Amino acid sequence: MLMKCAAYTGDVEPCNGILVNAIISYDGSKFFGMQKQPNKKSVQGEIESALKKLNINSSITHAGRTDKGVHALNQVISFKIEAFWKDLEKLKNSLNKTLLPNIFIKK
Repeated sequence: MLMKCAAYTGDVEPCNGILVNAIISYDGSKFFGMQKQPNKKSVQGEIESALKKLNINSSITHAGRTDKGVHALNQVISFKIEAFWKDLEKLKNSLNKTLLPNIFIKK
């Protein structure tokens, strides 16, 4: 699913770019949980690192958290991208090349 950022209404921060929602799965045995933690390998940290490799400087928002060692099959995340990433399938494939085998962007 692809959504443009909402205009600033005073209730939310203004945003630039496009907001992308994604569904991911991951093997939690390799991570200290979903949420980024200092000096610990996390799912959020790995995804944000993969985004940076594609010149996307965005933090991710996740719909829920998992603890160390917990797996996920359909975790929902979102992040902002620049408009030049029009081909979301190419973006997904590029991220999966970096994230596999422990994290998989499903759609």
